[in-house]
Amino acid sequence: MDLIKGLSAIPPAIWRFALGIRCLRPDDIRALGLLCGLLGIAAASITPFAAWEADLGLIWLFRLRGPRPPPPEVVLVSLDRDSAEALGLDPRRLHRWPRALHARLLNRLSRAGAELVVFDIHFHEARETRTDRQLASAMSRAANVVLFEHLEKSGDTLFSLEKRLKPLSRFAEIAVGSGPFTLAKGSRVQQFWLFKEGAGDAPSLPVVALHALLQRTLDEDDSELPSAAALKAHELAELLRTPQRREAWLAPHAHRRLAAAVMALHQAPGSRYLDFHGPPGSFPTLSYRQALDNPGDLDGRVVFVGYMEQPFETAQVDSFQTPFPGKAGVAASGVEIAATAFANLLEERFPTPPPAPWYLLLLLAWGLSTTVLYRLPALWAPPGAMLLATLYLGLATWLFRHWVLWLPVSTPLLIQLPAALLGALTLRYIERQRLQRHMSLFTHPELSHRVAGGESILDEATALFGVCLSSDASRFTGQAEVLAPPRLRERLNRYYGLLFPLVAHHGGRVSDVIGDEMLAVWDRPLPTPQLREQALDATLAMVAHLQAHTRGESPVAFPTRFGLHCGQIVVGSVGAGDHFEYRAVGDVVNTATRIQSLNKQLGTTVLASRAVVAELTGFEIRELGWFRLVGRGQPLEILEVRRRADTTDRNPSSPLLADFAVALRAFRNGALAEARERFAMLAGQHEDGPSRFYRDYCESLPATVPADWSATVELHRK
Repeated sequence: MDLIKGLSAIPPAIWRFALGIRCLRPDDIRALGLLCGLLGIAAASITPFAAWEADLGLIWLFRLRGPRPPPPEVVLVSLDRDSAEALGLDPRRLHRWPRALHARLLNRLSRAGAELVVFDIHFHEARETRTDRQLASAMSRAANVVLFEHLEKSGDTLFSLEKRLKPLSRFAEIAVGSGPFTLAKGSRVQQFWLFKEGAGDAPSLPVVALHALLQRTLDEDDSELPSAAALKAHELAELLRTPQRREAWLAPHAHRRLAAAVMALHQAPGSRYLDFHGPPGSFPTLSYRQALDNPGDLDGRVVFVGYMEQPFETAQVDSFQTPFPGKAGVAASGVEIAATAFANLLEERFPTPPPAPWYLLLLLAWGLSTTVLYRLPALWAPPGAMLLATLYLGLATWLFRHWVLWLPVSTPLLIQLPAALLGALTLRYIERQRLQRHMSLFTHPELSHRVAGGESILDEATALFGVCLSSDASRFTGQAEVLAPPRLRERLNRYYGLLFPLVAHHGGRVSDVIGDEMLAVWDRPLPTPQLREQALDATLAMVAHLQAHTRGESPVAFPTRFGLHCGQIVVGSVGAGDHFEYRAVGDVVNTATRIQSLNKQLGTTVLASRAVVAELTGFEIRELGWFRLVGRGQPLEILEVRRRADTTDRNPSSPLLADFAVALRAFRNGALAEARERFAMLAGQHEDGPSRFYRDYCESLPATVPADWSATVELHRK
């Protein structure tokens, strides 16, 4: 509830920043840090998660801090089995010890100089008159005894009150005070009540003991101030609000520390968290028999007397788990908890969290600090989170050790930090997927996956067998002259939208695009017929797709020429300085481009080298002869790929192909006149581009065939 109230105390500027426009930007790392901070605030404001700080976080701080020395003013006397056996008493009924024995103990403690004796034993029933009288006389002589009260619940469960069962009146009238001390049974004890609301704001046993100790000091100084133990909580609080009275209480140097401790506990009545000194047995402890024989020098000491061994046959005796486990699982006794509470009051030392607004701001700041995880590589994020946790836990432990400042631990380390780590890894994954998706638009998906994973490819060069496809759109230059650049870009994107999916569908990838020219590659470590067949199928599919859109008068279906060649290529990074491209390099790439350019002269659409179509079936192929392409020394046999052969036709070849083969044979044999006539006839009958090319080429040759005739067409332009 205090944390919820604290939300309203956070400065409005912080909320405006936390809930500002930057939180609406998912790509802003600071927004993710703010979300982590707000997650911590939400968790700290929800009861189940807020309870973690006391049930788990506080225990971590105690154990990391380790034990600390208790104040020397506090000593315990234990009713234990060994003392019972030595005194001839039943060790199973320690609560029935003779009160005459307690009287002897009290006399011995008084002679040893004990300043105050606190009995965590309920003297609520009458015993033998003689022994009760002995104990009462010892209390009267000591004049420094504080007694335990038992609380008994009454009423229904919703509106229950607690009835104070005080000691016998003959003891209560003599004692300097009495009070209850109740703790949650069956759970780990963490805090204690200063004043019990259900019992009429009754001061607890440690508070009564502190009041009594102060009163004895005041009496020794002959002070005229009212008795602290005689005042009710609200009366003393009212007294301490007066500056003159407060200064009067604190003025005597002899009891300045004690008076300040009493004043402090009335400034904020309620409960306090216990600052445990260590495991059970941390306080200096005397066995009952040792205290009877020789307790040593107890001058100025406050002695707590109670049961410290289990089990006992009494409802008063109980045990509690603390942050420091005892040896062999031994729990702390109630008298040790009471002594711890008294020591905390005396030292004014309690685990105290920051005020609610600062507490929540700390969670917000911690959430913002986790943004460092978002800036680390994915592999470094978990070690970074561990380092952050170590630094935070070290700071929290240091502050807890020196000032008992209780910073939240469970929420930052068990909720916020895992959420930040998960967010960092998720963000890195999303960024990697987004980078891979964007890079795959420009390069091969496998390459984009490797680069997004942090792999360097600058020095990579892989030798592969590849089929290269070069394409060029005709009539594009004319549109580039008349269209505005944005419109031209739109048409070019739509044009490639017809081609790229077909390349990918048939197992290839687009390696490069320059204007209206495309280079696609199919590569594998070893050559396979399937690789060449995939490239041819993709090419024919693009031709058919473009023709279908051309019939629909689509403005983006430019007539396109294709050229294919295959062989060894190298795939890797090409560039220098701050600019590199990942592409295929080799003679195969240049040759495919030259073959594609040959389409212009032959009037064809798809041309391929013999290496591409060798041993493949199912395609309608026309041999076009040997050509020495521009820039190449060795001639290449070029073929036209017309379509997929129809397997239902017994004779898939058309008359044009048969007649062209006869004419080409005549050309190869050097019968140029016959070849020219046949090519001229085919060009007139079929308007065939290759026939026109050979007709014109034959006319350009001399009538006499040279002796070194090779039937290779020499090209002098692209």
